[in-house]
Amino acid sequence: MKKKIIIQALFWAFIFVYIFDYFKEEGDYELAFRLSAMELGIYLLTAYVNLWVLIPRFVHRKLLYIGSLVLYLFALLTGYTLFGWEEELMGEVSTASKISFAINYVVFILFSLLYWYVEEYQKEQQRALKLENEKLVAEMKALKSQVSPHFLFNSLNNIYSLCLSNPEGAAAMVEKLSEVLRYLTYEGTQDKVLLQQEVKMITDFVALQKMKKLQGGHNITLEVDEHVHQYKIIPLVLISLVENAFSHGDIATNEQGKLRIAIQQKHQQVVVAITNTFNEQTMPQKQEGGIGLRNIQQQLDLHYPNRYSFETKKENQLFRVKLAIDVDNPSL
Repeated sequence: MKKKIIIQALFWAFIFVYIFDYFKEEGDYELAFRLSAMELGIYLLTAYVNLWVLIPRFVHRKLLYIGSLVLYLFALLTGYTLFGWEEELMGEVSTASKISFAINYVVFILFSLLYWYVEEYQKEQQRALKLENEKLVAEMKALKSQVSPHFLFNSLNNIYSLCLSNPEGAAAMVEKLSEVLRYLTYEGTQDKVLLQQEVKMITDFVALQKMKKLQGGHNITLEVDEHVHQYKIIPLVLISLVENAFSHGDIATNEQGKLRIAIQQKHQQVVVAITNTFNEQTMPQKQEGGIGLRNIQQQLDLHYPNRYSFETKKENQLFRVKLAIDVDNPSL
């Protein structure tokens, strides 16, 4: 608001100086100041009557708006003549002076109309941006609402299996699960979280999986570059990648199965690389109807447009996922 007032004040100050420079040619600075102030006052009246009265009421009804402008200018011209302003300001009363009057005031009417259009355009842009932001937030919430139950469902299935195979370790399993649930309930609903919180979630989840005594559990590795902890990311994306690797890999049934998770910082990017072995015959069936990678990419599209790369590759019974997100500064 202050910025608009300053801009308008500077504009009218410029107009006053311009008018004063015209009148001072007579050599009487006191008269020049008085006439400049008088003419500026009429310009101000014209501009703001148009901006605050005529435009809000009639601009969307063109004939009424044009008619109201004509009536206003006629009333102003009548007062101009009755009060002697025409002769005082123009130096004469003539057709030429009336035409000059009309041109001058139409110019300020156009100025105020242009100003209104710029204001309306900016407001429309702000409304569009607000609606777009609200849409993005709604979409993000919808995606998260899919991720959390999906992730929780798989986690509970894993816990159930663990309790059957290792009841003595049930307390430790429940403790880890409580950490997982706490993260889903609190951090998982935030717009962004510290990367170290997501990494802690991944660590807890991997620990839960290892308690299950997976056939290839001894081949699970988690490597985290300590420098990436300062950055912020959207929650549940990285853990969803990890959960996807456990769900669709063969680490549970293959003694030679492997799973490697690496989180690093490379050239202002957080890079996550996950490699897991899989069974070609079972992987397609598991992926049917799943949320998985599709949901992850949708979230990335919404939150990091043109600022990430996401690659998946299958070769030689290995499934590779590589995600790189631009993180120019810690507040990303």
